[in-house]
Amino acid sequence: HYCVSPCRLEDSKTREWHDAGKKALSKYQTWVKYSDWNWENKMLLLEAESHACEGELEMAKSKFHASIDSAQRHRFVHEEGLASELLGMLYEENGNKEEAIQQYSHARSCYQKWGAFALADRLYKSTAN
Repeated sequence: HYCVSPCRLEDSKTREWHDAGKKALSKYQTWVKYSDWNWENKMLLLEAESHACEGELEMAKSKFHASIDSAQRHRFVHEEGLASELLGMLYEENGNKEEAIQQYSHARSCYQKWGAFALADRLYKSTAN
């Protein structure tokens, strides 16, 4: 199981979580050498979140798209959905509502394919406006 870098959190634990994300990323960069099938999309997702935390938006977007592509190639539909949802959040946070809606829609579709209907409904309700 992995954690996404929580730089989006606005509390006193942000630095602690960011450091934990960096440590996880270091491990994933090692593990991907042994099994890119299982770890590539997760590593790319953590890299995307790290870039987003640092304000490197273009690099973050590129890594999110790479994570989505990797998850799709490796048939991790739930992780494809997660990466799409987080990319949607990045777009929304930076004023690109159209791209955010597209990513949220893709994430909902992935969650539904995975059978996580409650998760898809939660995403729909939280992004309907």
